[in-house]
Amino acid sequence: MTGPAASPGPTPDTPQRTAPAVRVVAVVLDVAVLVAFVLGGASAHERELADYARIAWPFALALAAISLTLPVRRDPLSLWPAGGLVFLAVTVGGLALRWLTGGGMAMPFPLIAAGLLLAGLIGWRLVAAVVRLVLRRR
Repeated sequence: MTGPAASPGPTPDTPQRTAPAVRVVAVVLDVAVLVAFVLGGASAHERELADYARIAWPFALALAAISLTLPVRRDPLSLWPAGGLVFLAVTVGGLALRWLTGGGMAMPFPLIAAGLLLAGLIGWRLVAAVVRLVLRRR
């Protein structure tokens, strides 16, 4: 008997696995966007240090939950589905959790939150897509 056949590697029909380091970098960048969002918003309103955690937790929980899903883990750098799903989950989930737990929801806040999270969570993925495209053409 012979040993197991060597795997031929990924083919165009089989999805490639994303390296764990790439997933870690994606999570770190998403968290950095969230931190910038919270720090910018809270400091603009002269909040106390304790308010930062109260503002951040609903969005952080939504980010943690969506980061565990298969489409986001499979290709965390993609604009879709990863970028779109992360943006929708963090924005809608974060705002919903904030509202359900009695957090402020004055009308400009959801619009500003959505705009800033869109720019950050999709923006860095757009830059990554351009970099990958440039590197492939070399």
